[in-house]
Amino acid sequence: MKFNIPVYAVMLLSALFLSCEREISLDAGERVVAVECVLSCDSVQTLRLFYSHAKNKEQASEPITKADAELFDETANKTAGLFHYNGGEWVLDYTAEPEHSYRLDIVVDGRDHITARQTMPKQVRIGSNTHMGGLLSSDHSFIKYGADFCGTGFSITSLPAKTWIYALAYDEKTGETHVADEICTDYPNVDNFFLTGESYVPYRIELQIKGEGVYPLTICRYLEGFPLHRRYIRTNADFVKKDDYTDYDKFIVSGAFYYYDNPDRTRPLGSKGGIVFTTVSDDYDRYLKEAIHFQQQQESSDMTTIYLRDNIFSNINGGVGIFGAKTEFKSDWVMTVFNKEVL
Repeated sequence: MKFNIPVYAVMLLSALFLSCEREISLDAGERVVAVECVLSCDSVQTLRLFYSHAKNKEQASEPITKADAELFDETANKTAGLFHYNGGEWVLDYTAEPEHSYRLDIVVDGRDHITARQTMPKQVRIGSNTHMGGLLSSDHSFIKYGADFCGTGFSITSLPAKTWIYALAYDEKTGETHVADEICTDYPNVDNFFLTGESYVPYRIELQIKGEGVYPLTICRYLEGFPLHRRYIRTNADFVKKDDYTDYDKFIVSGAFYYYDNPDRTRPLGSKGGIVFTTVSDDYDRYLKEAIHFQQQQESSDMTTIYLRDNIFSNINGGVGIFGAKTEFKSDWVMTVFNKEVL
């Protein structure tokens, strides 16, 4: 089963304007202003503004093309800039700063002032190494997984709570990148509400190296029996490295994304998409949990309007929608044989 989930929803500030935290229930027939904005460390911020027809749920939303929309950095006490309309969405050339607080102010003719506040979360700090069992190397930092460890290991410097971990898998047959259906980890500080009820079964291959014979390899053998999560893993506690080395700051990730981009499954190519670590604000975290839960219940691909239709959490004062924030770290999950020639 595949879901066309936007990358930011894969993922993922403290609510500083508590008065605007409320459940949205739209039974009236009038149009309401809907807002979608998730701040990131990218060089361009994106805002969507549109009228949603609350009474007629099947009627298409109507984009708002005339408005004044400002992003204000409350930490630096200065404007970050004004959004401008550009072909269906509003954009601002600006990179949001981790741990800065922001206010979004929107003026639409004939409407009450619309505002929301968020604080950018901390940044994940993680390193990664790829191992091919006995075919590699001198790196013993993941020795706890055994000398034949085959997979990508991660070393934590900082991994905040409310970090959503998922794999982007590339399907070579369709040319599409999507969130992998299943993912698994031995990192201990994770929730269990995405569990599938099944356990990880390592994928086994035989790799034939020219002039050296056949190597049997098992992908992330150590994870055998660990619970599988449905598309997302969410951390529930902060971790900050205190010592030069501990087993606890090493962890591994694997799942159903190993073979998606692999026309020849005897070759350990891994996922072109990689592993994404998205740390999200408190409001965005709540929105994601409710929206993704609903999506999984309904098998829906529409993440842009379900909060209007099904009372999903909103933090927009004077409208509906979500003003969230995220920081991201993306790591390759690519199995290679380096200088070995594969037959």
